[in-house]
Amino acid sequence: MKTSRADLHCHSTASEESKLGVQRALGLPECATPPEEVYTLAKRRGMDFVTITDHDSIDGVMTIADRPDVFVSEELTAHFRGEPQAVHILCLGITPHDHVWLQAHADDVEVVAHYLQEGELACALAHPFHAVGAGPTTTQASTSAGPGRPRPTAPRRRSSSRTCAAAA
Repeated sequence: MKTSRADLHCHSTASEESKLGVQRALGLPECATPPEEVYTLAKRRGMDFVTITDHDSIDGVMTIADRPDVFVSEELTAHFRGEPQAVHILCLGITPHDHVWLQAHADDVEVVAHYLQEGELACALAHPFHAVGAGPTTTQASTSAGPGRPRPTAPRRRSSSRTCAAAA
């Protein structure tokens, strides 16, 4: 069986506003790489397929979507109903229609999850341990204090590796 390679989480200049606190505070974009350059770099690095997962946008990937080895994706910011917390979901292989629907329903992660499941759309959490929209967690606050601060680490459990392998 032949395997294929694709970087499923990368941004372009279409991710205009950073979702990361430091970059956002400084007014810096999430990414300064144009979509054409993202494509060129991916191919140079051995990717068989290319996608761009800009934040809540398919504008970047659509500029290169006419190529047979490109598929449309986005990094959706989906909110928990009634909560400040959100998650970033990589929505892979979507259509422009899917993008419009996802953006219209991004205020309810459960509705989004149902849509992705029913449509058999590939998806993944972009960075499941990063708090989006609810302010820093205790761990983030203590690690963002600067150099010299001890970085908390969780104990490694053997059973979690088996659980992940079984889920895959």
